[in-house]
Amino acid sequence: MREPLAKEIPLLKLLEEFTAILFKDFFGNEILPPCKIIKNENAVWSGMASCVPLKKPAINPAGIKIRYQLPYIALKSRLFAQSNFSEALSTYLHELAHVFGGDHSAGFSKGITEILDRIIKNTALVEDFALKWERVRDA
Repeated sequence: MREPLAKEIPLLKLLEEFTAILFKDFFGNEILPPCKIIKNENAVWSGMASCVPLKKPAINPAGIKIRYQLPYIALKSRLFAQSNFSEALSTYLHELAHVFGGDHSAGFSKGITEILDRIIKNTALVEDFALKWERVRDA
């Protein structure tokens, strides 16, 4: 893992800004976990989450149990260099959804379903951020 490079930070800030608008309090924290960069581009996954079980699970405003704290998440650098906003955002939100459980858990499934519902209902916001992403990435 490494810290984001100067050119990756503005793109990461766009992911965080989008998430703060559409998912306020959804992931259980006012502050999103830091995002690191996966050095190994040959890794199987495009992202990963570090999960620490909560001693006392909480319930988010959508009624989904938050089971984990995420000290950090990580994304492959190619998501910032080559990908479009939707691929980077979907990977970022997938990793954040691990506050609800592992990939095959019911809580994670509920979280992903709610995320998709909010995205589908807010396509104009997604389009706006996709344009911002392209401008920042190509600058």
